[in-house]
Amino acid sequence: MFDYADAVMLSAETATGMYPVKAVTTMREVIESTEEETVQQHPELDSDLIGMPIPYAIAQAVSRTDQYCQTDLIFAFTTSGFTAALISNLFPPQPVVVMTHDDTVMHQLTLLRSVYPIKVNQPTSFDDMLATVNRICRTNKLARKGRRVIITGGAPFGSTVPTNVMLIHEVV
Repeated sequence: MFDYADAVMLSAETATGMYPVKAVTTMREVIESTEEETVQQHPELDSDLIGMPIPYAIAQAVSRTDQYCQTDLIFAFTTSGFTAALISNLFPPQPVVVMTHDDTVMHQLTLLRSVYPIKVNQPTSFDDMLATVNRICRTNKLARKGRRVIITGGAPFGSTVPTNVMLIHEVV
C-alpha cells in the first residue's frame, strides 16, 4: 500500500547526525525504489471529492495519454495550480512543466511530485500558448523540434476559468 507522498523530509536530528550524507543517500535510494513501483500503478482519485468534473477528466486524459501516444512532457498553464496538482496525483510518466504568472502558486507547486513550475506571462491566445511552449522547450532544452508534448489549460485565456483544454503539440 502506497501513500503517494509528494515530498519527504529528513528531520534535523537525522540530517545533522554523524552520517548526514549517508542519510540523504539512503533516503534517495528508498524514494527511487518506491517510485519505480508506483509508476506501474495508476492511482485513481475519488471524483466525488474533486467537485470539478471537466478538470478531473482532462487530468485523467493527460496522465494516461502515454498509453496511446508517445509524448515527452506535460505543460500545464494555471492560475491556481489545481489542475497541476490533479495531474501530479495521477502519476503520469512525463514531467509536468507548470506555467504560471503567480509567484505564490509557483513556489507552492515545487513540492509536488514531478512538477517543475516556470513563471511566464499568461497567454492571450492559442498561438501565444504554443509560442510560449516552443520557447520554453528551446531555451531550457526540454524537448527537441518535432517531439510531442501535451498542453493543458483553461480558455478563454486571461480568465480564471477551470482547465477545459488539452492538446498534443509537436514542438517547432
